[in-house]
Amino acid sequence: MTNHFGGLRSRLIRESLYQMLHDSLDDLDWFDTSRKHQPVQFLSTGVDDRETVPLNTAVLVDWDFSEEYDELGTLLSDHRQTYYVDFYPENDAIGLHLVQDLKDILGGRVSAIGRTKPHLPVYDYSQATPPLLFYCQIESPIVDRPTTFERPWMRYMRTVRFDVVDTYGTDND
Repeated sequence: MTNHFGGLRSRLIRESLYQMLHDSLDDLDWFDTSRKHQPVQFLSTGVDDRETVPLNTAVLVDWDFSEEYDELGTLLSDHRQTYYVDFYPENDAIGLHLVQDLKDILGGRVSAIGRTKPHLPVYDYSQATPPLLFYCQIESPIVDRPTTFERPWMRYMRTVRFDVVDTYGTDND
């Protein structure tokens, strides 16, 4: 028995998503300190945007969760989690560039770094050598820009919204 269900399964998906996005941004040199902009950081937890958020900070935020059963009389269902990556860039050009990179990473359109499918390999990072457990689909990456800027660090803020869909029926799937 695998025991990849409920909260553990959700946590494994979120950790794998963060790691995949972080590694992909790193492969595209977004964390390279020799670039001609302030350093970019990517956080796995939300920020309180009522307090100053350092410029060029990206944050992974989870939101809505829904479940749809695929077949009547079975346990097979799609668990859909909506995620956002909020980015607080130093200027409009950096904001546009990074969120469009994220959109293409999520859409599986960056073959140079091995992102050729809109899916998420899910690993157990608590293991010394994390095993691949299963895959989730990534759907509907959309870039958005808020129109109300309540704080100075939100002036060029951009967001990528997308869904991660986990299809499984029992804890053995």
